[in-house]
Amino acid sequence: MDRKFFFLILFVIISIFVCINVNFAAGVQHTIPVVDMDLYPKEDGTLHVKETIHFSNIGFPGGIYWIILPVNDTQAIENITVSSKDIDMEYEVDDRRYGREVMIFFNNRPNTSYPNVDVFIEYDIIKAIKVYNDLAELNYIIGKQWDITMDQVNIIVHLKSREGIDYQIKEQSSGKISWQDYGTWDGNTLKITGRNIQEDDYSELKITIPREQFADNPVNAEIINQNYSSLNETTLNETTEKSHHTVIHIPDYVYYTLILFILLLSLVPLIIYLLYGREPKIDYLAEYEYDLPTEDPPAIVNAVVHHTSKKVGEPDMDGFKATFLDLINRKYLHLYSQDENIDWYGFKGMFVEINHDKDTSSLFSFEIDVLDFIKSYELEGIVSMEYMRSDLFYNYEGKARYMAIFNQWKTNVKKEIFGEGDLSKLFDMRGHDYSMKFGILALMIAGVTAYIILNFALEPPGIVLLSCGILAVSALTCLFLHPKYMGKRTEYGMEYEAHWLNYKRYIKDYSLIDQREPEAISIWNNYLVYATALGMAGATSKALNFFELK
Repeated sequence: MDRKFFFLILFVIISIFVCINVNFAAGVQHTIPVVDMDLYPKEDGTLHVKETIHFSNIGFPGGIYWIILPVNDTQAIENITVSSKDIDMEYEVDDRRYGREVMIFFNNRPNTSYPNVDVFIEYDIIKAIKVYNDLAELNYIIGKQWDITMDQVNIIVHLKSREGIDYQIKEQSSGKISWQDYGTWDGNTLKITGRNIQEDDYSELKITIPREQFADNPVNAEIINQNYSSLNETTLNETTEKSHHTVIHIPDYVYYTLILFILLLSLVPLIIYLLYGREPKIDYLAEYEYDLPTEDPPAIVNAVVHHTSKKVGEPDMDGFKATFLDLINRKYLHLYSQDENIDWYGFKGMFVEINHDKDTSSLFSFEIDVLDFIKSYELEGIVSMEYMRSDLFYNYEGKARYMAIFNQWKTNVKKEIFGEGDLSKLFDMRGHDYSMKFGILALMIAGVTAYIILNFALEPPGIVLLSCGILAVSALTCLFLHPKYMGKRTEYGMEYEAHWLNYKRYIKDYSLIDQREPEAISIWNNYLVYATALGMAGATSKALNFFELK
């Protein structure tokens, strides 16, 4: 019960942690009223970009994600620098499938407000300019890399000369952007202003530039050995459209709804526990059991009661040893020690004699497995334990034969339990089954969500990824938890285990059973058999440790 209570507290802590992070994410406030984007086509085909982001109302330490988005997969973004004269800041650059992500961290002091802050991001785009035999073409996407609403964007293109320049700007989204000052020239500088840029809006700027403004071999341009004028405009538009990256603009309310959904989903194991994991109370109050509580074979008791680190209903080596001792106790086998001065075919120590006169028709299949394994070492009706030990330790074929028998024995024990429906009578597995299904489903949801955020979304993914991580931890916890935490014993199962644990307590408190060797089976009978099944016959278990092959 204490461990189940700990499990309950763990989920509460996770939930509080998620809520705190959601509130923290919501608390970072700033606005970006204006962005200036200066474009500098270079002679070698490089497009140098300087973005000036005008922040307002930066209140306390926080940061932003800023996406630098290439037009297509052939382009590369290099030489990124970030600076500001108004505020102390740091930045990191990560590669994403859709471009480069700049994480900017403001190191402003708490309780200090910055009404106006300018941040400068500069970088080079390689292959942003297509150079044909007669003209060059610059394509630039505006707004697709942003996830916020801005009042104004100024596109400023710095050219060698305005002669021969042709340009157009085409909106590719909602049509709500108001492009004003369309084509205002100041010398050789072209300025285009857009207003009312929504988070889902973007436009494409296309400029054709005379070939003479570039070097003979512009190494950083995409060189196309054709005349621009001979290409069909429709083909150009289709090619440009296909080259655009698929990205998803996700509004903030969708993010917070997603985080809330993940939070609630992370609490599903708690709901499963409350419905199916709380064990019933019983009226059994005895301190000891002086006789065998049930007539179940030791392998069954081992599988149902002694399950500290394995699945409920699955026996272990202690159960195998206890079955061997039980066959001795019931006279199917006879265990004895040979005189030290006498050997038998070169072997000394303990021997097992097979009782071939004993009827085996009433034995369970898993008891037959153990008996047949012992018989496989029989010579003239006698089995040398020393020979068996040597064969299991040093003979590969002996090890393989034993492991096959042991796995068959485990299978037959479980068939005996599950086949008669005894385990469902003892243990309610519904909570465990539901938590396993939840674990698989939640892990898939966390993985798919994280994949979409990392590969397709332009919005800051940090808090959602954290939530996905928490959901994944919740899912993995359910997948690897022992069944007894999410499942529960039935009222009958509670009484069954309580009786056997009290019998175990009685043996431990009123005997030195852990010091008894296997030969003591003739004196201690069932006490030694079931003490072995319950994992408390230390000396006997050690003497039979050759059964514990890995």
